[in-house]
Amino acid sequence: DWSSDVCSSDLLYLGCFIKHDFDYDVVSKTLKDIKDSVTSAKAKYVYTIDDVDKVFRNIEDETLNKYDYPMCTLVCIHNLSYEMQLIRQTEWFKDKVRNGLVDALGNGAKDTFKTVVIKYRLPDGDEIGVIKFVDTWKLTNSSIDNLGKAYGLYKLDYDYEEIRKKEDLTSVDYEYNRRDVEISLIAFLNTIGTYKKSMFRVCAKNSSGFLIMRSEERR
Repeated sequence: DWSSDVCSSDLLYLGCFIKHDFDYDVVSKTLKDIKDSVTSAKAKYVYTIDDVDKVFRNIEDETLNKYDYPMCTLVCIHNLSYEMQLIRQTEWFKDKVRNGLVDALGNGAKDTFKTVVIKYRLPDGDEIGVIKFVDTWKLTNSSIDNLGKAYGLYKLDYDYEEIRKKEDLTSVDYEYNRRDVEISLIAFLNTIGTYKKSMFRVCAKNSSGFLIMRSEERR
């Protein structure tokens, strides 16, 4: 189910994934086209580490099995280092570490990530798929609030103290969470359009899928 209105408060956090098609045509799209496409896309909400684990197993399956050629799936996250604290707790990610599939590029500080890349190879060394995590904060050097102002899709007001006290999630929580993801996704796609092919060579070669995640921690 890619949408919900209300959920029990018995959860770790509220996270949102938006999946968006990603191809070379994005460089020719206008900002309005990108905004319309992103804001009309379906979202999937997750609440626990197990939920996140399942999402990434599905991403992995699609990356490796959906196409007849090597696929790169981008997972773009605003403030990757923060979200990796949770992603690294999933059995899916732990398995990739144990098997030596994870390559991380940091910023010179412990546990500070710019990109995290998972490469899948056959025994003969041929690459059969890549999942690449990209930090849109590092990419744009801008906050969600400023990006929203720049692209005319403003970050919503939110009371963080209230969510830590309330017993149930409501549409306010979902809308706030989704809006942050929409802003990040629009900023990324527009940045790709700005940099055109030079950006594709860096982080989007052979990409035919785009997924973005941002979570709001629940106390």
